[in-house]
Amino acid sequence: MTPRAVLDTNIWVASIRWGGRPSRIRRLAEQGIFTSVLSLAILAEITRVLREYFGFSDEEAYEWHCRIGESSELITPSRFLNAVPNDPDDNKFVECAVEGRAEYIVSRDDDLLRLGRYDTVRIVDDVEFLNILTRPPFE
Repeated sequence: MTPRAVLDTNIWVASIRWGGRPSRIRRLAEQGIFTSVLSLAILAEITRVLREYFGFSDEEAYEWHCRIGESSELITPSRFLNAVPNDPDDNKFVECAVEGRAEYIVSRDDDLLRLGRYDTVRIVDDVEFLNILTRPPFE
């Protein structure tokens, strides 16, 4: 069974800007090694961050919007959760994971990582997620 994961905006942006582990994770999603689960709210945030913080043109940001959307399963959360009281904006990742039946949220965000787990969803950093994906049976 293919693992399902929600990637935090910081993982997507790092994969585009700097490479390294986040870029490897993005490529594994594009190859179908795991299923990236995404909501429109997350996709909009990625696009906004690329434009506002990294100077991407509308066209460049849109190209990434499409590429990320095409390599992910898009879901629409039907309920709102208060899982991350220290940073309510991070609730969208938990909502997406729960609604999208993801096993993992992959993040570098301290508020999410401190949570560690929500219901059946494990919250892990990029190092741990790559370890999960590269150990049997996911090799």
